[in-house]
Amino acid sequence: MVTMDIKELKIDILKQEIEIVQQKINHFDDLRHRTKQMAVTLWLAAVGVGLTINLQLLLIIAAFVPFPFWVFESVYHKYQEGWSARSTAIQSFIRTGKYKVRGVKDVSLEECLNSPDFGEFPVPDHYAKNTLSKKDHRKRTNVLCNFVKIKKVIFYFPLVIIALLLALVI
Repeated sequence: MVTMDIKELKIDILKQEIEIVQQKINHFDDLRHRTKQMAVTLWLAAVGVGLTINLQLLLIIAAFVPFPFWVFESVYHKYQEGWSARSTAIQSFIRTGKYKVRGVKDVSLEECLNSPDFGEFPVPDHYAKNTLSKKDHRKRTNVLCNFVKIKKVIFYFPLVIIALLLALVI
């Protein structure tokens, strides 16, 4: 029978969780990138056809094409933020050796490693529901907050405006 030191096991669990969390962050990053590609492709097709056949209605429809993709990306970003928060918490915990549990008390790395239930540090907690305070978790994973982030507005809003301006010109 192979016996493993409990401290080694706990550290191994955190290492594995870091890998899993990073894979999820990368997955949602890829989904967001693909969503932008699909939005631009469909928008360009609608604008191109609308300009080619001089159809104002198609240009007006093209102005609304970005919205569903904008919402999808906001939802993907919501989930990515939860995973990212967990990654940050683990890295901070390993770097500083301290972790504030749900904003209540500080727990040291030594306490966690010596505790039979891994102390207060929530393992695993991939989406960070138990890592952050409920208020912080809601704020980071709110779809509306992610919808109005400046990068998304700068990307999607011009598509809407350009299509509407082209519709007015025709």
